[in-house]
Amino acid sequence: VVLVDEVAELFLISSKKDEERRERIVTALIRLAQMARAVGIYLEVCGQRFGSELGRGATMLRAQLTGRVVHRVNDKQTAEMGLADIAPDAVMAAGLIPAERPGTAVAADSSGGW
Repeated sequence: VVLVDEVAELFLISSKKDEERRERIVTALIRLAQMARAVGIYLEVCGQRFGSELGRGATMLRAQLTGRVVHRVNDKQTAEMGLADIAPDAVMAAGLIPAERPGTAVAADSSGGW
């Protein structure tokens, strides 16, 4: 099991000097995501907002993650980032989770099930 928490931190750079390092890390993570299943590695990547605005590679990495868990969200766009490409019917459900139910989430996979 490989766990990456706050994936956005890997994508954000503060200087030109960090850009090459970022590219190497993101490329390695995408390659791991592409090959992990075949060798029995479970990759769990966590982030609060995991969209294309993070930069090159974010969407490609997300596409490799075929199982998704989305907790309560404040806007439809955030739910779409996590679920729309694998389980479009689940998007609305993530937005309907009540604030009084912390920890409740919608889980979906690439089969379209949720």
